[in-house]
Amino acid sequence: MKHYITSTVATITLALALASSPASAFEYDRYPGTACRPYDGSQVGDFITGVSSLLNHSSSGRWVSCPIVGDNQVKWGSVDVSHKAPSGNTENMSCYVINTNMFNSGYSVNGACSRSSGSNTIFHITNPYNETTHYQNLRCNLPPHAQLNWYGVSPFVY
Repeated sequence: MKHYITSTVATITLALALASSPASAFEYDRYPGTACRPYDGSQVGDFITGVSSLLNHSSSGRWVSCPIVGDNQVKWGSVDVSHKAPSGNTENMSCYVINTNMFNSGYSVNGACSRSSGSNTIFHITNPYNETTHYQNLRCNLPPHAQLNWYGVSPFVY
């Protein structure tokens, strides 16, 4: 009987500890490229969605907007972006993150850019701000015929 009570107390303690800590504080959230949308609604026809990627089918660079679903109690720390451009590509893919506070005034975070030519490339954007924002959005300029495969968000590490 004593063993049963001890294991029941341990189970309840563990359940309470897990329930009281925000789950997203320890997660790496990964989103498919198809979560992104053209920043300019008139350019919708320039994109092709694959199973999980978004392809810029035009002969010019195009901006996309990608949501970062978050918790206003957990600060995001970094974003990884996976992309691929056709062989011979000479243009960089650039991305930055927009943070918006509860007063709807936004500021951008240092962006990153990378050139891909025929292979998958991942680059990393770090959040230099140690403050909670309410809304985050990733914006990327996809070179001609390049695809955004996925993007991943990790929490701020104290």
